[in-house]
Amino acid sequence: MHLCWLPSCVAGPCRCCGPSTTKRPSTAVKTLWKKLCCGCCGPWCPGRSSYLLADRGFGRTELARLCQELGFHYVIRIAAGVWVRHGKFEGRLSQYPAGPGMRRLLRGVQYHKVRSLVQNIVVVWRKDKREPWFLMTDLNQGANQLCDLYGKRMQIEELFRDYKNRRNGFSLPCTRIR
Repeated sequence: MHLCWLPSCVAGPCRCCGPSTTKRPSTAVKTLWKKLCCGCCGPWCPGRSSYLLADRGFGRTELARLCQELGFHYVIRIAAGVWVRHGKFEGRLSQYPAGPGMRRLLRGVQYHKVRSLVQNIVVVWRKDKREPWFLMTDLNQGANQLCDLYGKRMQIEELFRDYKNRRNGFSLPCTRIR
C-alpha cells in the first residue's frame, strides 16, 4: 500500500516500469502529480495501490475528478456545507440525518451542484463528539475500514508538528547549518 498525504508522500521510492493502464497520463497531469507528491511514480506504477489522504482544505471536486481520471484512490475529509444528492436526500451534508455513533458509507452520491461529481461519502459521528464529519472517496470498502485508512493520515500530522514545534519538537525551520 502506498499512502500519499498532501502535501507530502510517504512510502519510499518505487520502481516505475511503465503505465498500469492503457491510457498514459498527459505531461501536464504528470507535472501536477509531481507537485502534489514528492515525485514518486504515482498511480501508474504497476502492482501498487496508491491512496491519497487529505484534510478538508483539499476537499475539492477538481481534485477528486483528477484522482478518478488517473485511477488514484482517495479519502479526503470534506466540509459539512457542501451540497449533495443521495437517494431521497438533497441538500447540505450538515443537514443529513445523522446521529451520534453513526458510521455509514453512502454510495453513488452526487457531490456539488454545479461541478457535479459522483463518488462515495462516509458519514462519521463519534459518540464523544458534538458533530459528524464527512469523507469523500472512490473506494467501496466499509465505513469502518475507510475511517481506519483515513486515520493513517495522523502519522504524518505528528511528523509535521514535531518538525515545526519550537518547544517540544525539532524546530527545523529555525535551524541554520553552515
